[in-house]
Amino acid sequence: MNSSLEIIPAILTTSAEDARKKADAVSPFVRWVQLDVCDGFFAPSATWGDPRAIRTHLRNVFVEVHLMVQNPEQSIDEWLDSGVKRIYVHYESTQHLPLVLQKIQDASIKAGVALLPQTPVDVVEAVAHTIDAVLLFSGNLGAYGGEFLEEPTLANIAALRKQYTDIMIEVDGGMNPHTAQKVYRSGARAIVSGGFIFQSNSVRDAVEQLKSVAYN
Repeated sequence: MNSSLEIIPAILTTSAEDARKKADAVSPFVRWVQLDVCDGFFAPSATWGDPRAIRTHLRNVFVEVHLMVQNPEQSIDEWLDSGVKRIYVHYESTQHLPLVLQKIQDASIKAGVALLPQTPVDVVEAVAHTIDAVLLFSGNLGAYGGEFLEEPTLANIAALRKQYTDIMIEVDGGMNPHTAQKVYRSGARAIVSGGFIFQSNSVRDAVEQLKSVAYN
């Protein structure tokens, strides 16, 4: 298992220009960013997320999309041509999850399933053959910040890592150096951080603090 920790800044915004600014701010320090796309239905707020504009606004980084949308099967085709490298679809958002995940993989894009805290991780078994990653989400849908639910999150990471040695485990919600170290030690190898990075005095210092937990 890879021993490094991928730091993935979360871009949550209502405008293309702000998305560009955030991506440009972190691109010297990270390989990936996550674009949070919320529809105002599955997630209570609506955010910017135009698949046609990804290549021009989110440059110099790999982009993963966290689709917090109801019925993603209705919009997934647009994302397959957007240039993104990984797409997370919520287990709770669709009755057609295997179909959506298969479409993503057939387009040579990494496919991931995102789980809300109340969703048991054993649901992964039914789609394990069509995913590359699992996102354990414990934040607030459509907003920066969120409580890190330590006990269930760490237990879920450990359970997933024991059963699926090759699937990437990513954690989103309440990530700071203290909590990131806990999920790293439990087996996660990627974290998503929005508020800690973008609300800090120094984006570079915030990213470095998060990266350092893999070596402490």
